[in-house]
Amino acid sequence: FEENVDRLELLRRAKEKISTWKVHVFEKVKRIEHVVSEMRRMKAGDGLDLSVIDYAQLLKGIRRDGDSREREVASISGELKAAATETNSVVILLSQLNEAGKLRESRALGQDANCILSLEGEEGNRVVRVVAARSSPSGAEIPVKWEPQFTKFSEHIE
Repeated sequence: FEENVDRLELLRRAKEKISTWKVHVFEKVKRIEHVVSEMRRMKAGDGLDLSVIDYAQLLKGIRRDGDSREREVASISGELKAAATETNSVVILLSQLNEAGKLRESRALGQDANCILSLEGEEGNRVVRVVAARSSPSGAEIPVKWEPQFTKFSEHIE
C-alpha cells in the first residue's frame, strides 16, 4: 500500500509541474511537415513544452514512389522524434491499435517511442498501463477515473 501512496505523490508532483507547461494540441492536421514547422515556430516564439498529436493515422508523412503506408508512418514517427529533440519538448502521439492490441500501421511508432501507454478499462474506472518504457519497468498501472460530463480523466483514489 505504501508503494502506491508514494507513486500517487510522485504523480501529484508531476501534475503540478506539468500544469505550468506550454502545451499545443494538434488536431485535424494533415501533413507531418506542418506539425514540425509549427513546433519550431512555437518554440522560437512563446515556447513549447508539450505537443499532443491527435492522431498518427490521420497524418500524411514523407512518401516516395513505391513506399508503403508502413514506411510513411515510420517517417512520421522519425520526424516527430527529431522535432522533439530539436525543440527540447515532449511529444505525445496518439495512435490507434489493431485488433491484436498492437500499434497500428508501423512498428516504428513503438521503436521510436520512449514510452508507450495504453488506456484500458470500461465505464468510469480505467487504468493507464505502461506497455513499454525505455527508463522504467513496463506493466505499471495508474488508476484514473473518466468523467464524461467534463471530458476529462482525474485521479482515481480507492
